[in-house]
Amino acid sequence: MSNDSRKLTRREFIRLAAGAAGVAALASCTPATQPAPAPAPTPSTAAQGAPAGASPVAATKPPATAVPAAPKGAVEVTWWRSLSGINGEELDKMVADFNKSQSKVFVRGEFQGAYGELRDKLTAAVAAGGSAMPDMVMLADVMYQNFARNKRLEPLDDLIKGSNGLDLSDFWGVVERGKMDGVYYQLPIAVSTPVFYYNEDALKKAGFSGPPKTWDQFFNEYAPKATVLEGGKTALYGFIFLANADWWWQQSYAWMHGGELSDEKWNTYFDSPQVIEFLSRMQKLFQAGQAYLPTKADGNALAYFGSGKGAMLIESTGVIGRIDDTAGGRFKPGVAYLPEGSAGRKVPTGGAGLCIMAGRTPEKKQAAWEFIRWMEQPGQIARYSKVSGYLPFTKKAADAMKDVMDKDPRRKVAVEQLAWSRGQSMIQTVPRAVDVYYDAMLQVLNLKADPKTLMPQIQKQVQQILVEEGLKK
Repeated sequence: MSNDSRKLTRREFIRLAAGAAGVAALASCTPATQPAPAPAPTPSTAAQGAPAGASPVAATKPPATAVPAAPKGAVEVTWWRSLSGINGEELDKMVADFNKSQSKVFVRGEFQGAYGELRDKLTAAVAAGGSAMPDMVMLADVMYQNFARNKRLEPLDDLIKGSNGLDLSDFWGVVERGKMDGVYYQLPIAVSTPVFYYNEDALKKAGFSGPPKTWDQFFNEYAPKATVLEGGKTALYGFIFLANADWWWQQSYAWMHGGELSDEKWNTYFDSPQVIEFLSRMQKLFQAGQAYLPTKADGNALAYFGSGKGAMLIESTGVIGRIDDTAGGRFKPGVAYLPEGSAGRKVPTGGAGLCIMAGRTPEKKQAAWEFIRWMEQPGQIARYSKVSGYLPFTKKAADAMKDVMDKDPRRKVAVEQLAWSRGQSMIQTVPRAVDVYYDAMLQVLNLKADPKTLMPQIQKQVQQILVEEGLKK
């Protein structure tokens, strides 16, 4: 860890802590009130909210794997990371392989919980200063911006362009999400988009030969017909979805119907016809008992789908690697693009990236870069994609994945959907605002609010937050 002793000023801490205060905003393991099963929804025990592009994970303790001491003379750097299960285990293996591959740099990886937990711990460490801070950090793609705005992340442009730099010409456009105000602060490590998973057996029983092609088909035909009622209660929900504590896949509905959540000038559109239409259609599904947002007690959306209780699921591409194991032979899971809207198909990217903390010594900064550069090589990108289900984000890495995609064509769907991907709405990087409009969605799904009445109020609240954050005059 660095010996940087500079602490956060009170003003800086308040701005960063605002991003962690309502951990309902983009949190990974924090309870948030979720809708209970229709037809009589009431708030229930929370689902584990996950940041965009990541399935919720419950692990909060670091793995017990013993880490060897750094070799004599090596520059040691500490890396705070997220992700548990096989995805996290593979990251630990990659750290070990990097350390074995050379003797000048030693990376000490430290698991800090799910994305929201890591973000909160980093906020506290930045406030404390000194040795509390790591040298590198893995942050969700919509979580690094607050730290960059407060000058707590190292700009990467000089390292990328340096003599030991990184050629980004082979990288796909998703690398641009690591830029803020034209400066790189993050390079990708886990790239995802939301995709449409479906129970092939359930859809066949409902009379469908494949997944819905459009949102109109999804709302008007598929969700109602795929729902199974027994004794007046829902036995199989037509639709369940990833319990993000934000609007990850939800923003795509607005995009696909000609709308936006926000623009580059920090104008927001939560009272737009597209947003109100989306929430109204979702509310109708919950009211009819045709949709359900799994709670923490249910395990998570993926586990609930795998148990055979949901016919259709929107989740991250990052779970493709374990979708069959989750289904456990109970049914055959299919994978498809998200449904298309009147303005075409547009999907957000998600996942996480690698950052270097500001204030590191030149030696630590260079050592951290050596590791990031190693992780960004095609072989390492492909290796992690094969295990996790996250997407390759360079052409060479995708070529190295050809055998896997040939064996399982469902993986091709996820990669091909990148052609319609774009970065998330800027408002997704302002946690206070996210907390407000996520809570609004819960009110709507709990049948406690009319979107036509509620969303103009939310629009005003979000705009006021942007003014208070100094992002809009």
